[in-house]
Amino acid sequence: MSSQFDVLLERKRANIAEILVHGSLCWVHGNDVIHNIGGDPLIYGRSLMKPFQMKVFKSELNDLKLEQQAISVASHSGTQKHIEMAQSLLNKSDWHKLQTPISSALGGNSDEKSRWHHPCSGKHAGIILGCIKKGWPTDDYLSQNHAYHKSFMYQLELAMGEKQEGLVACPDGCGLPTLNHYLSDLAKSFSYLAKESNNDWIWSAMTTHSWYIGGDGRMDSEIMQACAGKVLAKEGADGLLGLAIKDEHYPDGLGIVLKIAHGRDEQSMKLIAQSIIDYLGFEWYVEETNSEQVAHVKNGVLPNKNAYK
Repeated sequence: MSSQFDVLLERKRANIAEILVHGSLCWVHGNDVIHNIGGDPLIYGRSLMKPFQMKVFKSELNDLKLEQQAISVASHSGTQKHIEMAQSLLNKSDWHKLQTPISSALGGNSDEKSRWHHPCSGKHAGIILGCIKKGWPTDDYLSQNHAYHKSFMYQLELAMGEKQEGLVACPDGCGLPTLNHYLSDLAKSFSYLAKESNNDWIWSAMTTHSWYIGGDGRMDSEIMQACAGKVLAKEGADGLLGLAIKDEHYPDGLGIVLKIAHGRDEQSMKLIAQSIIDYLGFEWYVEETNSEQVAHVKNGVLPNKNAYK
C-alpha cells in the first residue's frame, strides 16, 4: 500500500526539506474521480463511516433533537457535555447495554475512565436506541451477523454505487466492525452525503451542531463551523479526513477524502485541509505550531484552479 502514497506536504528549514508527509487524496464528483494524488490505496473506513452507520436509523432517530442526532455521529472529545448528550439518547435503565470499551477521554479532557468517555459512545447509544425502536436485539449489536450490520452494508451500497462484496472486516477501536475500501469509494460516499443532504437529518445535525462531532480544537468541528453549512467534515482514526461539499458547480456532490500514510498527524492534516478549504472559497485559519520549519503543501494536492468548474 505504501508505494501508492505520494508527498502531500513538506517542512523546510532554510529551503531544505527536513520532513516529508506522504499520503493520498481523492476528489470525486458523483461517481467520477476528478482529481487524485497518491493513488487509490485500500484502507479501513474507520470513523468516516459514522454518517452511514447512523443512516440505518434515519427514521427511528428522526424525532430526536439535532444535538442528540449529532452526538450519534460523533467521535467526541469526552467532555462532560458530550457525555451527558450521549447519555440522553437512552433511558438510564438501558445504559448497561453500552458495549464501548472502557476508555479515557480524547486529549486528556478527564482523568476518569468509563464506557461513556469513549469517543464512539454516542454512536453506540444511537445504535442501541435504533435497535430498540426497530425491535432488534441489543445484546449482540457488535456482531457482523446482526440485522444492524446488514442494513449498514445496504447503506454503503447506496453511497458507493455498487455491491459491497468481499470486503475484509476487522473490529474497530470501539468494537464494531470496520471494513476495507478503496480511497475512491470512500470519496464517492462523501459525494453522496452532499447530494443526499436534504433527505435525512445527518447533514443538518452535523453542520448545525458541529461542536458535538468532535469538540474544541477538533479539525472536523472547526471546518464545519467555518463553512456555514456548506461543508460536512468527519475525522477518522489513523490519518483520515472526509469532506462533503455542497456547491452549485458540483450538482452531484463533491466528496474529498484524505489519508495520511503514517497515521494521525493533526498539524499536517490541518494544513492540507486548510489548503482545500481555501481552494473551495472558504476561510479557515490554522495556526502553525512549528516555528523552526516552514510547511509547504505540495503541487498536485489541489486541482488546477477552476479546472472542473
